[in-house]
Amino acid sequence: MNPTLLLRLTPGDAHEAQWAQLDRDALVEQRGRDALPALGANAQGRDIVVLVPTEEVLLTRVSIPTHNRQRLLQAIPYALEDQLASDIDDLHFVPGQRMADGTCPVAVVEHARMEAWLDALDAAGLQPKRMLPDALAVPLQDDAWAGVVDGERFLIRTGPSTGFAGETVNLAVLLDAALADAETQPPQRLVLNGDTLDAATVEDVLALEQQQRPADAVLAEGIAGGGGLELRTGRHVGRHEQRARWRPWIPAAALLVAFVLVDASRVVVERWQLQRELASLDARVETIFRDVFPDATRVAAPRERMQTHLNRLRAGERPADGDILDTLLVVGPHLRENHFRLGGLSWRSDTLELELTARTLQELDALQQTLDGEDTLNVEIRQARSQDDEVQGRLLIRREAS
Repeated sequence: MNPTLLLRLTPGDAHEAQWAQLDRDALVEQRGRDALPALGANAQGRDIVVLVPTEEVLLTRVSIPTHNRQRLLQAIPYALEDQLASDIDDLHFVPGQRMADGTCPVAVVEHARMEAWLDALDAAGLQPKRMLPDALAVPLQDDAWAGVVDGERFLIRTGPSTGFAGETVNLAVLLDAALADAETQPPQRLVLNGDTLDAATVEDVLALEQQQRPADAVLAEGIAGGGGLELRTGRHVGRHEQRARWRPWIPAAALLVAFVLVDASRVVVERWQLQRELASLDARVETIFRDVFPDATRVAAPRERMQTHLNRLRAGERPADGDILDTLLVVGPHLRENHFRLGGLSWRSDTLELELTARTLQELDALQQTLDGEDTLNVEIRQARSQDDEVQGRLLIRREAS
């Protein structure tokens, strides 16, 4: 087998495991006990095999007369419902290969427990290649039950997909109960490895044979032999494998999200600035509108109203005498022909005040004389000053009655 990191999860604690490093089928480093996050360095370049506590998994059999696997998966929960304390919707069912007697081995574990194990492994960056109950990692014996004793725990394998585990002090009681449920031909002996066990604790139940092999070395041999019930099936394989495939892309995704947030913030700031500028322009338009139309009682849509008036002027429509638009109709062509730049205007009663920029003072004087020559206009220059090779002036244009 490939170099392997063997993890044996602690009963009742999904975040801690005993571990050992294996090469092919041999133990190369003695086990320790660590929190899962501390084992990441040991996992580099190795397949990860996770053994979960058999005490938290029900290993049983069902007899269902169908060879269709989909129908079998649908029928198993209802066939076992009377034996289970939990609601079948809360349980994960894993069928094994059908036995010679027609029965089908099944492993049952709570969905919540599977999620706790897989989430703890995923958080530590550990992606298991295999995941099975630890009793099924004990090598099979042809004519005996086999097991290991490891401190205060024991593991017993009674068949290809059956077994049990528990505290060593309860071995004799659990062994007696297992023999009562055994087939018509129960085993004649029990072969134990690992820590030495006082033979008196079980010899009244079953003949005991003890071998001096480390527990992890025995489990390594059982894993190399394959078999067992792979627990990562159904919904418990897809989500975590997808997460593993996506993990290398997480930093890039984080950068992309950060870029999107920064870009969105920039857009929001720019929009806020543009809205402020638009509000400022609207205020200026309103000010100009009030200057141009001092008699207006409301300032609704000032730009549209001014555009309407300009369109009327372009169409040749003549307003009533004394109106600012009539005055502009006379003045405007002279401004356009001589390339004056209009800086502002205001209208009071019958007087139009223009702020103009001309190239020379002579141009400004010429404009004053031209406009003053109109029959209905009286024009005077109120102010003129040179600045940056230009002349800025202010003209008062009074409209006389015609």
